[in-house]
Amino acid sequence: MNYLRFLMPMECEATGYGLKGRTPAGRCLVENRYGEGKITIWAQDIRPETRYSIYIIFPDERRFVGVFLGNVNACEKGKIENRQTWDKIMGGKFVLEDFVAVAIVADATDAVISPLCGYRERPVSWRGNFHIAVEEEAPEPEVTTPEPEVTTPEPEVTTPEPEVTTPEPPRPRTRQAAPRTRKPKEPARPPKPSCGNTETSRAVEAIFGSKPQEPPFEKPDGTGWVRLTISDAVPLPDNRPLLLEEPFVRAAYANYAHLMLGINEEGTEYIIAVPGEYAPDLKAQAKRMGFTKFKPTAATKTAKHGDFGYWLMFVPL
Repeated sequence: MNYLRFLMPMECEATGYGLKGRTPAGRCLVENRYGEGKITIWAQDIRPETRYSIYIIFPDERRFVGVFLGNVNACEKGKIENRQTWDKIMGGKFVLEDFVAVAIVADATDAVISPLCGYRERPVSWRGNFHIAVEEEAPEPEVTTPEPEVTTPEPEVTTPEPEVTTPEPPRPRTRQAAPRTRKPKEPARPPKPSCGNTETSRAVEAIFGSKPQEPPFEKPDGTGWVRLTISDAVPLPDNRPLLLEEPFVRAAYANYAHLMLGINEEGTEYIIAVPGEYAPDLKAQAKRMGFTKFKPTAATKTAKHGDFGYWLMFVPL
């Protein structure tokens, strides 16, 4: 697989590790682009007094093996942001595409306690038979002294045969007219990101390159649109890494089972769109999370109570 990008929520699986009685939450992004692997973890409301270890977990016969990625501590506000690079460690025994979970494990405990864990597909019972991967040491090379082999080379006598070549007569130059072909009409393409955050721009362009366009609005305005699921690698603004965990977004996804991603005609900003019905009392709540506009799908000038449409968040590229 040349490209893997998997975003998953990390949920609390152990009590007593929240900051000021809160429940820790987080998410994890696992990427593999042409052999270059990256693992990024965001967490919040986790106790800062404890040191934690990060493991990426693989199935290995009848047990689960955790590959150690590093230690981490939360800041005073209970937040963690950690990025690791996967460089074919453990001698290439484990392949990044085979992982089943990523876990934050509390250190200095006899039992395996994971305050936060994210699963690739579905939860698995890994703690009861968990082993930390140990890189095997390479055996020392065996040193042997070969006995000298004495050989007397026989002289090789060869008689070269004369090479006879008959030059071909020069061919007359003729100019052939290139056949006329009609250039096929290219299909419409979505706008490309122009500049700015190149990593985010590549992520947006990769999503648009892998999904068909589905404009949700009756009146087009030059914006390209694709439909997303919550498991897609939705590019999120830097100041809202846990946007997909907000109850406002979760409730909308539970009702309509999709989100929309757009990019404006100039390629200078992308748009995260959450489906729902317009209600004046939701406008302030949506605005606090960054959704500054509601656009109905019908070609109407203003939204009315109960109109179906999308709450829009505009993020510059």
